[in-house]
Amino acid sequence: MFVAPGAPAVLGDGLGAARVDAPAVAAACVLAAVTGELTEAPAAALVSLADAVALSPGLALAARDRCPLIVLTEAHADAALLAPLVKARLALLPAPATTLARARALALADPRGPVHVACDGALSIPPATAEAAGPSAPTPEALEGFAAVLARAARPVLVTGLECGAGDAAWVRALAESLPAPVLATTKGRGVLPEPH
Repeated sequence: MFVAPGAPAVLGDGLGAARVDAPAVAAACVLAAVTGELTEAPAAALVSLADAVALSPGLALAARDRCPLIVLTEAHADAALLAPLVKARLALLPAPATTLARARALALADPRGPVHVACDGALSIPPATAEAAGPSAPTPEALEGFAAVLARAARPVLVTGLECGAGDAAWVRALAESLPAPVLATTKGRGVLPEPH
């Protein structure tokens, strides 16, 4: 849990070793977003909504780069300002375990992104109780459509990007080699195939 200066003390009590103090509100969100992207599990930022505008850079980064992130704040009148930047806004009470499990699942659901949880009273984080579903398998119709597009292509090119994960490397490589087709990697798609491939 990345804790920003000014975060409600009552929410941060009892975090112990799970607490990492961040230098600013935006930094707490960015650190949690990057941690979520690297671990492929949502990290959390505990911040105050007293300056909701300061949350914008971190939440925008998480939304743009599709980083799983849970932002915990006190209940506040300005919470509606976060709506354009988060996938969902949830209230922690009356069922904290269920709410946090739902927030985790929403943050990990495609497209990944930030989820806001408004808290009241002391914060006690229970262990995660729900696993997010992975990306759904394509339908047979979608695969047939993809095969038809490939069959019509004179010189197909594959692009690895934001939606590619570590689990996609094997089939992307097999597809590229069977076509054969060059693979172009965007910044977020680097590492799916080795650079010298």
